Amino acid sequence: MAHTGYDGSILRRNDKCGCGSGDKFKRCCMPGAPTGLRGIGSARHIDMGEQPVRWVICDESGTHLFADKDNRALVFKTKEEAAVIARLEEFKDQRPGEINVSGVGETKWAHLQEKIPFVDIDDIEVAIALVKERIEHGRQNLETS
Repeated sequence: MAHTGYDGSILRRNDKCGCGSGDKFKRCCMPGAPTGLRGIGSARHIDMGEQPVRWVICDESGTHLFADKDNRALVFKTKEEAAVIARLEEFKDQRPGEINVSGVGETKWAHLQEKIPFVDIDDIEVAIALVKERIEHGRQNLETS
């Protein structure tokens, strides 16, 4: 079965993926690609048809973005940085596919900037601290309810 890349070219299994990750198509966005650790693998593209310019962590629907305790979405410059967060031990109990790394194209990124608060992640250690703070904040809220 032939697959078409974002630019309309035909992608074969061993071609570089059209999403810009640098991975082979068969290990990235090809339907049925292995999901990797705890369901993290192929990137979902929130805005199909464009090269991703930012990366986010979202739920399986691709609509709810993971945010810090102040409800600012965490936005990454690379898929690899977002995947570091998605593979944290804190997410080990998630069902496969519950946490996904998604690519955001230019159009969707412009739209998100107008609609939601976000924080650009420039340091992966800061991002890990924000994630852990959010998880702890959530636990505290559950205990007080």
